[in-house]
Amino acid sequence: MTKVQRIGNLITAVVMIAFAGLLFVSPVEGLPVVAIVVSISFTVRGLRRLVYYYTMARHMVGGKNVLYRGIILVDAGLFTGALVDDSSYIIILYVAGLHLFSGLIDVLRSREAKALGASWRFTLSFGMTDMLLGAAVIVSGFFMHDLSVAVYVYAVGLVYSAMLRVAAAFRRTAIVYIQ
Repeated sequence: MTKVQRIGNLITAVVMIAFAGLLFVSPVEGLPVVAIVVSISFTVRGLRRLVYYYTMARHMVGGKNVLYRGIILVDAGLFTGALVDDSSYIIILYVAGLHLFSGLIDVLRSREAKALGASWRFTLSFGMTDMLLGAAVIVSGFFMHDLSVAVYVYAVGLVYSAMLRVAAAFRRTAIVYIQ
């Protein structure tokens, strides 16, 4: 990672922590802002994948996969942007789906690690926690009609992601020399 990328990661982490702080202060008023951020992030990710496809990936094996992912991300971003006015259900579905899917992947990874004899308990507990958070968001949002849990879970996820970015920015990059 270059120095410019490290500085960019640190700036992004600071912005993410500031945004999460705003969500902690006013969770219900922050719901449309979360929907706009989700919409913009999906759209930008999709556009970046489409540009990558047209510049390089169309000549690579599996390049069409990049094209399809880019189209799906742009479509999801534009769809989310169109529904910003009714953002409560979008945020609930986004946060719950993200945590449920991530938790399922972690549980499956822990099962595979256990079969291989590797360390698996931390991955299993992290996956189960993610799945419980997703279930809590669904229960509180759809059944109890309380949107603050979804916003708090999203804000905690932002802080966690920002901390991972800071750790990655300060991690030493291994350089492999060929002799």
